[in-house]
Amino acid sequence: MPDKPDNPFKFWEELKRRKVVRVITVYAAASFVILELVDILSPSLGLPPWMLNFVLVLLCVGFIISTVLSWVYDITPDGIHKTKPSALVSSEAKQSTSRGWKISTYISGLVIVAFIVFYIMGNVKQSSDIANLEKTIAVLPFENFSYGEEYSHYGNSISNEIISELSKIGEFNVKSYTSSSQYKPGNKPPIPQIGRELGVNFIIEGSLERQGNKVNIHVQIIQVNKDDHIRAREFDGKWEDIHSIQDDIALTVANELKTLLSPEEIEQIEKIPTENLQAFDLYLKGRYNWNLRTEEGLEKSIDYFMQAIEMDENYALAYSGLADVYFISADWNYLPPDSAYKKARLLALESIFLDNKNAEPYATLGMVAASFEIDDEFAELYFKQSLQINPNYSSANQWYAIYLSSRGRFQESFRHMERALETDPNSGIINYAYGFILYEAQDYDKALIQLEKTSKIDTGMSHGYYKFLCYLQKGLYNEMITEYENILKGNSFYPNFRETANNVINNEGMNGLIRYIIDLEHQTPSRYRQLLPILHTSIGNKDKALDILEIHMKERVMDYYFINVEPGFMDLHSEPRFKELLKMIGMQT
Repeated sequence: MPDKPDNPFKFWEELKRRKVVRVITVYAAASFVILELVDILSPSLGLPPWMLNFVLVLLCVGFIISTVLSWVYDITPDGIHKTKPSALVSSEAKQSTSRGWKISTYISGLVIVAFIVFYIMGNVKQSSDIANLEKTIAVLPFENFSYGEEYSHYGNSISNEIISELSKIGEFNVKSYTSSSQYKPGNKPPIPQIGRELGVNFIIEGSLERQGNKVNIHVQIIQVNKDDHIRAREFDGKWEDIHSIQDDIALTVANELKTLLSPEEIEQIEKIPTENLQAFDLYLKGRYNWNLRTEEGLEKSIDYFMQAIEMDENYALAYSGLADVYFISADWNYLPPDSAYKKARLLALESIFLDNKNAEPYATLGMVAASFEIDDEFAELYFKQSLQINPNYSSANQWYAIYLSSRGRFQESFRHMERALETDPNSGIINYAYGFILYEAQDYDKALIQLEKTSKIDTGMSHGYYKFLCYLQKGLYNEMITEYENILKGNSFYPNFRETANNVINNEGMNGLIRYIIDLEHQTPSRYRQLLPILHTSIGNKDKALDILEIHMKERVMDYYFINVEPGFMDLHSEPRFKELLKMIGMQT
C-alpha cells in the first residue's frame, strides 16, 4: 500500500480519510439487499438453487475489488484521482468529508440495521408459525432427470424412501406413497390445492438426477398455507452415499420444521439398511412394483426382492418386501393361499431376526396370524408391535382394522381405519376396506356411500361386490341387478341378463332373482368365493350353503376369518354344522 500507518488508530483514520469505511458500509448494505432479494425471489422465478451461492461469490469478489479501489482512488468533483499519501495532505484536508458521503454512510448503516431487524423478526415469526403448525407432510414424486431406462423408477422410489425416513419421526404425520404418488411432476394442481386434498401443512417436492456414480437431489420444503418455500437445498454425492444423503434430507426437514429429535429417532434415521448398492437398487424396484398392486407388478417384485436377497442375504427390508408380496398374492388369490401365506410368515420372521426395528414385517405377521392361522393372541401382539414402531404405518392400521372387524370389535376397527385414512386418504385399497368393514358392521347406508367414494378415488378398484351385498341385505333388487352386472363385467355371461332378471323378478319375486344369479354363478363364477353360500343362505338353502362353506374352508380359498361377522351368514349361527366349522378353523361362537 502507498503508506503504512504507525498504529491501529492512525490506520483507522487513514481508512476513513480514503473513504474505505464508507465504501465498505454502502457495499455491505447493497449486498445484503441483493442477497435477500435473490433468496426471496428465487423460488417464484424458478431460479436454480445454486444461484444464491453464485451471487454470494460475485459479491465477495466485488467486495475485494471495491475495497482495493477505494484505498487507491478517490472520487472528487474533478473526477477520479489517485489518493494522495497522508503525509502530503494537510490536516484540514484530512478532516474534510463530503456531505453526500456522510449521508450515504448513515443511510447505509440504517439500511443494514433495518434489514437485520426485519430478518430476525421475520425468522422468529416464521419459526413460531412453523412450530405451532401440526407436522402433517406429503412427499410428492420427484422429477427424474436421470438418463437411462434402468433409472426410470427413481422419481417414485426415492420419494417413497424419504417418506419411510420421515415416518420414523414421531412428531411427523407423513402421508403414504399411494396418496401422494398421483401428484406427478408436470401434471399436478397448485400446492395449496394439493395441501387441501391431502390435508397437510407441509409439502416436500424436488428432483433427482443420477449419471453413472453421481447423484444430485434437489429438495424443496413448502409451507402450504402461504405457498412459501421454507427451504430449497441441493444434496450432491456419489451413489454409494445415497443412504447418507437420504439421512441428511430427513434431518434437514426436521430442522426446518423445528422438530427436536430423540436419540432413538436419530439412530433409526441414520441406520443403513444395506451396504450393497445393487441390492438397494433392486429393493427400490421391488417396492415400486409392489405398490402397483397388479398381478404383473407383484410377479416382478418377487423377482427383484429375491435378487436383492441374493446380493445381500442380511437385507432385512428385502425379506419384509418379499413377505408382503406373498401375503398380498395369497389374499387376492394370485397364488395358492396355503403355500403363499406360509412363505409370507417365514420371510417376515427372517426379516425380524435380521432387524427387529422395522414395522412392516410385524404388520404382515399380524395379518397372517389373523386371516390364515386364526391366532388372536399373536395377531394382537404383532399388530401392536408394528404400530408401536411406526404409529403412522397405514397398512398396519388398515390390516389391524380388518382383523378387529372380523372379530366383531367394530368401534376399535373404525378408529384404526380412520387413522389409516388420515395417513393415506387417497388410497383406493384403504377406502375400499373401510367400505366392506361398514358392510360387516351392518351399516349398509354408510357402506354404500364409502364404496361410491372409493369408485371415484380409484376407478380400477372393484366395488360392485360389497355394494351388491348391501343391496341384497336391503332387498333392493334393481340395484342388485346393476351391481351384479358390474361384478361379472368382462365375463361371458347371459347376454340378456337385465331383461331376463326383470322377467324373473316379475314372475318369481326376489327369491327367483337370487336363484337365477346362483345359476349364473355356477356357470361363470366370480372371484368372490363367499357369494354362493351367502346367496343360498338368503333363500333358506342352509345345507347347500354349509356344504359350499366346508369345501372352501378346507381348500382355504376364501376369507373365512370373516365368517362369524358376515351378515349373510347370520341365519347359520344356530346351525350345529356352522358351529363345527368355526371350531375347525379355531373360532368359537
